[in-house]
Amino acid sequence: MRVQRSMKIPPPTSSDTDILVGVAGLESLATFTEKKVGDVAVLKTKQRYVYYLITKKAAYQKPTYENLQSSLEAMKEHCLKHGISRISMPRIGCGLDQLKWERVSKIIQEVFKNTDIIITVYSLEAPAKLATYTKR
Repeated sequence: MRVQRSMKIPPPTSSDTDILVGVAGLESLATFTEKKVGDVAVLKTKQRYVYYLITKKAAYQKPTYENLQSSLEAMKEHCLKHGISRISMPRIGCGLDQLKWERVSKIIQEVFKNTDIIITVYSLEAPAKLATYTKR
């Protein structure tokens, strides 16, 4: 496994629900009702898979490192079964869920260490400060 260095992307502007509806269509949301904590929900869009790690029962709860690892293991198994060689993801669990990136990063590396899957991790960038220029 090779973990690429972090890349910067701007923060999202849509809610998760809007993204789900836009990516998968409303009828695909039923996929999530069959999953339990520690699973992964997989949506196929054209030539890509979108993975949703199920790390907690409700949005207001906080995930555990153990549940995150179980979900990552499930994602790895799907990737291996379907020949996925590259995954791009944000710093999962480290925003509102308050997991520590140092530990999450080690879990990702441990889960994917004996695979050829390339992981690219993206970091959300704070909005750029506006500079004011004046004509002379």
